[in-house]
Amino acid sequence: LALILAGLVAWWLQQSMRLVTRYTQSLAQDEKKPYFYLGRELNELTDTIEEMKHRLENRAYVTDYVHTLTHELKSPITAIRACGELLEDTQLEEDDRLMLSQTISEQSIKLQSLIDRLLLLAKIEQPTFKLNLELLNISALVTQLLTHNESQRLNYQVAIILDDQTDTQVML
Repeated sequence: LALILAGLVAWWLQQSMRLVTRYTQSLAQDEKKPYFYLGRELNELTDTIEEMKHRLENRAYVTDYVHTLTHELKSPITAIRACGELLEDTQLEEDDRLMLSQTISEQSIKLQSLIDRLLLLAKIEQPTFKLNLELLNISALVTQLLTHNESQRLNYQVAIILDDQTDTQVML
């Protein structure tokens, strides 16, 4: 009787471990994790594996984001360096110097924006980060965007007509 009972326990453990093994192999397909009615430790193991999977996915996202930002940081730095080298040439006309100076200013603003985005990402990744909700007026936002891009709209001769001027607000 003891041998039969030991055999059943061994069989149950083997089946449970096979389920956990299949689950870890199928994580890429997002299959539902198994639940063990008599195996609290096995349920804790699958929960730990699930949490580890989510942490790895988050790290991969952050790694990709940092890689993309790093690549984007190289462009303004290269432009600033090139303009600086051209400005060292004393034979440039005043108009060319002004254009290079403006390019340096624009690229430094772009660089600052990218750095701000990187710092925001680091702030969001902190466990103590909390979103501050605020009321946003959609009509004012659309009007501001249209005003900000007015020159581009005129270059392409695009007419934009706003029919509804109600003050729609959302909580963001």
